Amino acid sequence: IGRDSKNSAMNEKMIRAIYWLTPIVSLSISYLIYSKALGSTTNPSVFVSVLLGLIFVIMGNYMPKLKVNHTVGIRLLGLAGEDNWYKTHRLAGKLWVLGGLILLLEAGLQFALSYVLALVILAIVLIPVMYSYQLSRKNR
Repeated sequence: IGRDSKNSAMNEKMIRAIYWLTPIVSLSISYLIYSKALGSTTNPSVFVSVLLGLIFVIMGNYMPKLKVNHTVGIRLLGLAGEDNWYKTHRLAGKLWVLGGLILLLEAGLQFALSYVLALVILAIVLIPVMYSYQLSRKNR
């Protein structure tokens, strides 16, 4: 991230969040694998829902603050214009926080279901992409 000349204007907080989240996710998954191999009765679905929920809430808070860059963000049609980028990421940020809170609530109620996780991920990815597409068509 730091070596890419196209990202000189990228938010410093986002870079720090990525640098912190990478080892946290790696250690968490390693813990989950080893605890399961050693006979732990921890429900991995609840663990994954909590981890992804926290990641979505953190990243969702930073999304509206992202400047146009080529590494982090919704770049499919967002690079078509700054207005498209900011509107898409403002919507995506709200959806990511909401999706993260849904996953945390699901894990807190101890009924982590794989289809809820799949629906949340599908919604927080597809809705901003469709919104960005609509914006790009409207601005033509």
